[in-house]
Amino acid sequence: MQTSFELYRALVSINVTEDRAKAVVVALEADMTNHLATKTDIMVLKADIMELKADINELRTATKADIKELRNELKADIGELRGALREQGLRLTIQLGLMVSGIMGIGLAAARLMFTS
Repeated sequence: MQTSFELYRALVSINVTEDRAKAVVVALEADMTNHLATKTDIMVLKADIMELKADINELRTATKADIKELRNELKADIGELRGALREQGLRLTIQLGLMVSGIMGIGLAAARLMFTS
């Protein structure tokens, strides 16, 4: 308020009419009230920023932990899949061996029939 009074006196001293000087002071006070942050506003904002930073760090830590957990689960799943693929490959190899043996047995039996009759 002291600043407003000083501004009013300065304007009046340079021959600005009282009405215009009052209008300038009122406009300045309105601007200062509506557009300038107070020290309290800045302190509240600073506290909010610190809280936001803490939240971000907490989320970062939680995200890293989640990624690590997912990585470990994925490695375990890949290991299980490799084991299942090996087992399936072994089964296919055995089945193929049996089919080849069966075909050779049929072929030998057919050859025996053809050459012994």
